[in-house]
Amino acid sequence: MNLSFDILILLTDWLNSHTFNIDITKYNSYKCIIDAQIITYFRNKKIYLQDITPLDIQNYYSSKSNQGLSNNSILKHHANIRKSVDYAYILDIIWYNHADKVIKPKKEKYNANFLDESNFGKGEMILMGTSSNNLHLKLSVSPEDLTLFSGGI
Repeated sequence: MNLSFDILILLTDWLNSHTFNIDITKYNSYKCIIDAQIITYFRNKKIYLQDITPLDIQNYYSSKSNQGLSNNSILKHHANIRKSVDYAYILDIIWYNHADKVIKPKKEKYNANFLDESNFGKGEMILMGTSSNNLHLKLSVSPEDLTLFSGGI
């Protein structure tokens, strides 16, 4: 049985067995990562579950990093992979969890950028996150709104 089939069943079973422990938002987040990223990658590589190595998993993380995913996002992928492979280990499907031998990326510190009233007069502000992508938000602010924002009436 190849990994694409195994990982699909394994990840789905693992996620379904933990639905009572997580809220719907987290479940949907995990499902999105699993379906769109992890299963697709390993299906294309045609790696057998019993033959998976720490290098295979490490290469997955490297490919995601090369695609622009932040370390914090890759750590979420790692958690899903490690927990699901551990699930296979607990069920005696595999002998050991190779995800425990992988070098995880270092967690990035989140740097929040705070807004002040000077941002409102420009009509456009940029909200920065930890990733290389910026979210642009167009604002239209009247002088009255700006006065209310700064504490005046």
